[in-house]
Amino acid sequence: MIDEHDDLSRRCPPLGGPVPFKYCRTMNRKLPCQRIVQCWGPKFNVIEWLKENYSPEQIEQALTPDTRSRLDKILETAHETSSKKDK
Repeated sequence: MIDEHDDLSRRCPPLGGPVPFKYCRTMNRKLPCQRIVQCWGPKFNVIEWLKENYSPEQIEQALTPDTRSRLDKILETAHETSSKKDK
């Protein structure tokens, strides 16, 4: 089940504070964070969980480093947000 670990939380290195697993599995455009294996691997078998809940293509997309600049990410998020408001 995709949400079986959602109640777990841990410190997020990039954010600097505690976050629930749910955030980690959805923060990357509804896909897991690219650091999910490093962060959550010590707590449970994240690799198996990924294989059970995502296609190989989705896993590759989620775990491949994002080459966009920080500004590009911010602008894209702003555009997506404004598009949702227009609907």
